[in-house]
This record gives sequence, C-alpha cells and structure tokens, in this order.
Amino acid sequence: MKIWPKSIFSSVGFPISIARSQHDLTKVGHLRYELYVDRDKKAYAFADHRGRALIEPVDAASLNFYSSDASGVCSAVRLTGAEDASEDPLLAALLESARIRHMTRVVTCSRFAVQPTLAARKTIMPLFREVCRAGLKAGAVKCLLATRPSLVGIFAKFGFRSANRTFVDRVAGELSVCEFDLHDLQHLVSISSPVVDVIFDHFSTARKQHARSTANAMFTHVTENDDAAAPGVLDTSDRHLQRT
Repeated sequence: MKIWPKSIFSSVGFPISIARSQHDLTKVGHLRYELYVDRDKKAYAFADHRGRALIEPVDAASLNFYSSDASGVCSAVRLTGAEDASEDPLLAALLESARIRHMTRVVTCSRFAVQPTLAARKTIMPLFREVCRAGLKAGAVKCLLATRPSLVGIFAKFGFRSANRTFVDRVAGELSVCEFDLHDLQHLVSISSPVVDVIFDHFSTARKQHARSTANAMFTHVTENDDAAAPGVLDTSDRHLQRT
C-alpha cells in the first residue's frame, strides 16, 4: 500500500478536504451513490443500497479529495498510486490500456463526481489543483484517468491529453484513456492550465530544498574532515607537529 507524504495533508486548504476518517469517506460515498447509482443507474458491485454509499476496497489505499456545501459533499475525486490501482478492476484495465509497465511514479484519478450546481462546479478547479499538488509531492510524473469520450475536453483544460486508446468497462461502458504529464510545463503553459502555477511552485521549492541540502552536505563534509583546518588558522595538533 502506498504511503502518502504527510506534507500532502498539511498543505491542502479550503474549500478542499481529504477524507481522513470512515465518516469522511462515507460522505464521499453518498455523493458517488447519488450520482452513479441513483442518477446514472449503474450497477456497481460495491454499492451499498441500504447505506446509500459507494465505497470500494481501493479507497483504503487512496486519497479522496472532496468539497462540501450546506447539503453535504458536492464534489470529489480519488487519487490512487498505480501499484494499488492494479488491484481495482476498472483501474487495472486503465493501466493495461495505457500500457503502463513501470508503476512507481504513476498515479490515477478516478470516481470524479460533481453535483450539477454552479457552486459545486466552482470547486472543480481547486479540487484538481490539490490533486496535482498531492501527485507531485508523492513523486508522480504521470497521472492517468479514464472518462467517457464526450468528457475528454473537460479534463484537457487541466492538462490531460487523450492517449487515443479506449477500453470497455462492464459497468461504465466505453472509456477513453487520458494522460497528464506532470513535468510537461511547456504544454501546461501553452494551454493556460489552471494548475501550472502549482507545478511551478513545486519545482521552485524542490530546487531551493536541493540547494540547501547540497550546502548542508558540503558544510558537513568540511567540518568532519579531520585534516581540514579553518582558513587562516594554524593546525597545532600533536599529530601535525611531531618532534624528531
């Protein structure tokens, strides 16, 4: 199971939250049930009809981002490491269709759900900004997503590009494979992606941290070198002034 960096949880901010408890996850599950099962009439294997929630085993290994309004959770999306995603039938089919072989630095987005209200739609941008930030902090270089062919254009605005591959899910039907290269700043700038500043900030911070680490390593090397005397200071230790 993927271990998510703690910094992800401390950096997420209003209006987006991450499900941290079973109660939080159940609220997300209620939204999924309302939209996927009640509205779209999809027969998902893990739909809890009594509790009116759609929660799947892969949720335990994932980050579920969501936003709430007065009526409850109004938008949500799931981020899953590729290694864990391979245990979920739909996500495993996505990975296979995308021809992913090395999964270490790959994540997937799934179970995107938004209430059909203006207020809920306004949370889509901050939702994906947090997803992008979390993916980068987790070391991902690529994010995959499967969506209905008619919705590819929505995700393209953020930076996802069609892989020109599709697969058929038993419940969802035909799905298009989309890929997001988290390091392709040139493409993100060219489309004015609303997450481009998140990526710039990430790499700027990473460069500063690398510079500090390098400086600290150099200082440690110098101070731990027994033969290195400070500039302008004569080393008068006995082993350097042996009398004959």
